[in-house]
Amino acid sequence: VFDSIPGMEKEAYKLSVTPQLIKITASAPNGFYYGLQTLYQLLPVDVYCKERARNAEWSVPCVEIEDAPTFRYRGAMLDVCRHFASIDYIKKFIDVLAAHKMNTFHWHLTDDQGWRIEIKKYPKLCQIGARRDSTQLNGWKGNSFDGKVHEGYYTQKEIKEIIEYAQSLHIQIIPEIEMPGHSSAVIAAYPEFGTTKKQIKVPCSFGVQYEVLDVSSQKVIQFLHDVLDEVIALFPSPIIHIGGDEVKYDQWNASVAISNYIKKLGVANPAELQIEFTNAISEWLKGRNKHMMGWN
Repeated sequence: VFDSIPGMEKEAYKLSVTPQLIKITASAPNGFYYGLQTLYQLLPVDVYCKERARNAEWSVPCVEIEDAPTFRYRGAMLDVCRHFASIDYIKKFIDVLAAHKMNTFHWHLTDDQGWRIEIKKYPKLCQIGARRDSTQLNGWKGNSFDGKVHEGYYTQKEIKEIIEYAQSLHIQIIPEIEMPGHSSAVIAAYPEFGTTKKQIKVPCSFGVQYEVLDVSSQKVIQFLHDVLDEVIALFPSPIIHIGGDEVKYDQWNASVAISNYIKKLGVANPAELQIEFTNAISEWLKGRNKHMMGWN
């Protein structure tokens, strides 16, 4: 039985099991859904395994449960840049989040080792940036590589499918588009956006790379706005993650264009330049009714 009670927190629920009736009370569909997950957990069988569920004895203990989440943001991140994941895998990942009453899927879609989201205005991001020649073995300190091409990206149609699937399980997807560091895959596809303007390949090794976007270039800022416009059009999430961590300043320190830009802005050093850049992106996102999230 679904019985809506005005004033109850939208993710809260009450579950009552008596010999005569199982009743879930909630004020919103997601609260009812979490009550249903608790009901599944009370069953003496793994209901997520169809074979076991088909052959099981079904019973539920009599209980009275009132539950509400301690944290409004409950989620997990999946990095598909270092290791591309299939659509089926992502749906299973979302299933697991939902079963544990999580409500947020942080989808890490771009990094040095791969660009995974179709951007129609910049096709080379997927044609070049979504493919690397090999993959480092044994972590970022490893000395060997597997010698196998690693590639893949999600079309905008596939991303819409995943978003709809997540929404059906009351999960919001927050996309992550890295800037201004962790951008080697971008620079491999469009070297003119890099600080050195040199042609590079998508890195096969893990760990932090030295490539960084030339934020003094209006073309780079326009590129980021264009990319974010397409991302915003796809994702209903009020939050857009822009990465922002582990920026190596070596290339900025060696760049005349960046030095001149630092003087023009009146900031003291590359670290303050990154703050200016991040704040500008944040304000731009606010103008599109989005909030910025980033790594500290």
